Amino acid sequence: MTLALLLLLGISANPEIKPLPKAEASDGWVKLFDGSTTYGWTIDGDATVENGVLILGGDKPTKATVNPRLDNFEYRVEVTFTGTEFGRIGLHRDGNAVTNDYVWAGELVAKNGTVWERPAIARTLIATVPAGSRLRIRQLDVRPMGEWKATPGNSTLQPLCNGKDLSGWSIFPGEKYKSKFEAIPSGINIKDGPGDIQTEKQYQDFVFQGDVRTNGKHLNSGVFFRCLPNQYQQGYECQIRNQFDGNPFKPVDFGTGAIYRRVAARAIVAKDNEWFSLTILARSNRFATWVDGWMTADWADERKPAENARNGYRAGAGHISLQGHDPTTDVDFKSLRVTELAK
Repeated sequence: MTLALLLLLGISANPEIKPLPKAEASDGWVKLFDGSTTYGWTIDGDATVENGVLILGGDKPTKATVNPRLDNFEYRVEVTFTGTEFGRIGLHRDGNAVTNDYVWAGELVAKNGTVWERPAIARTLIATVPAGSRLRIRQLDVRPMGEWKATPGNSTLQPLCNGKDLSGWSIFPGEKYKSKFEAIPSGINIKDGPGDIQTEKQYQDFVFQGDVRTNGKHLNSGVFFRCLPNQYQQGYECQIRNQFDGNPFKPVDFGTGAIYRRVAARAIVAKDNEWFSLTILARSNRFATWVDGWMTADWADERKPAENARNGYRAGAGHISLQGHDPTTDVDFKSLRVTELAK
């Protein structure tokens, strides 16, 4: 099976929507294998998905790379390997080629057996499978971290809210902007709109995580990023709108987790009036999102470079902002946190 066909199958097939348990998603865990497709992977070689298991390998060597690149993360994985040689899930620094520069003591190597690692520490994931062998992955979850650390533990992403006031944030000024912003425990509530509240700090490559609740039916909001300084929502947008047409695979207005106007969410995972967890990864021109730990978008911006992300690929740093969309807006954001990634 060709790479193009694999990617087509992985992206176009309607997968079974299997979000993580709410507590795990809120704690920062996300899935790299969704249990149904190869979405979010680049495969050079053979790959299939059968009964919830990703099977890598065949008659020729296979290399499988997860597209979204993290600097530091905890992971948990269940794999089974069968073959005459060793297969690896290699975790190394640069993400470009399989080398001996593995950063994790006790490289995960399986030979004719099942290996569990839960959890451990790594940076970038590449799986390599020799010809004639099979590497079967039933589970592969990661939790982004901030500063590098040698042992698993609580995430070190930096909080964006103090739960007492709006320190660290700036409300975009102007009489026509009607949103009301209020500090809530570990977060921010936004009512009415339009309006915009922006981080004072700017971010270029980063992982952003937090919990969101839309307090009404089909409310519209979003998380903007790489926004132009001193301008109103001029950047990329991760859409928030929990509405679909007939079934979850037909999102309305791109849907929650979409990169708005660029790529629609694969499916609507979240529900109005319920907390859901949102993860956004921005690295170079690759953007990925997860809703309740399930990958909703994986997109590379191949447009020509531009100062404004509305017009082309924006590589530069910018503010992260939360949107008050219209007079119906009533959205809670809590446990907002971020870590910068190495450029």
